[in-house]
Amino acid sequence: MIFILACETDQGIKPQNGSKTGYAQEQSFPAVGNEVVGIKDEAGKFTGYYFRDNPSEIISIAESAEVSIQPRSTSIVSFLGDMDNFGFGGEDPPPCIFYDFSEAIDDLGLFDRELVSGDETESWTHDFTADENYCDNLLASSVTVEVREYFSDFTASTINIDGNVLNFTSGGFSLCSGAIVQTFTFSGAAAAFANDGVVNITFSENGDNIAIDWVRVTVEGECNIIIDGCDSGVENQTIGETTMMALILECADNASNHGEFVSCVSALINAWKKAGLITGEQKGAIMACAAGANWP
Repeated sequence: MIFILACETDQGIKPQNGSKTGYAQEQSFPAVGNEVVGIKDEAGKFTGYYFRDNPSEIISIAESAEVSIQPRSTSIVSFLGDMDNFGFGGEDPPPCIFYDFSEAIDDLGLFDRELVSGDETESWTHDFTADENYCDNLLASSVTVEVREYFSDFTASTINIDGNVLNFTSGGFSLCSGAIVQTFTFSGAAAAFANDGVVNITFSENGDNIAIDWVRVTVEGECNIIIDGCDSGVENQTIGETTMMALILECADNASNHGEFVSCVSALINAWKKAGLITGEQKGAIMACAAGANWP
């Protein structure tokens, strides 16, 4: 099962130049003296923009085809951000100019923005608990967070993903060369923070000036008891502070050979059946998967 989540005022922002430490290479700064000003239609949608020092030249905004989403039937798809190429549309890199194309209704502080202060900190939440594919006993096996950004050129910015504070520019700097996608991946036990169906993110510029187009969170996990690829069809129920699948994984971790693993699982499912948590048929299905598994 794969869960995919992701979560424009027409004012210009004057750029500022300066020197910083921590750059990966020499790079050009946004042009001084220009402002980007957005133009809206009657529906409030941005249709173009112009530079303050040359208002007669209107640049049209084309629809962006930056991201194509083809979700599977079991997927949850919910983005934060609007995939409009930072408000400029089309597929070409936005101009290397400070700008602000955000709207109050969906503004998360840094989406579709490139501000001069470099001190913005914003938080948002990816919540997929209401989706039909989510289960209370989800056991997340991996979490991938993708952030499409532009203008990063400094090592100080951070992203806090449910308590995991990481260097935001670990994937390199986008500079003024074009947007890149910063990717952060958690696997195994490190992905457990997504088990509750909520992923909280805080982004801090810490002196850098960064615009964000969209954020996508992908959670892979199981709601059934699956042993080495064998789906038992039995729901992965919660038991106290843990789950059935977590207990089976403990059997695999602690067993020195396959026989010990099978014996451990047998003891678990006998107890679950005695407690009325599973039926005899479900017990047999779990045992069949355990016996056929190549664990440990």
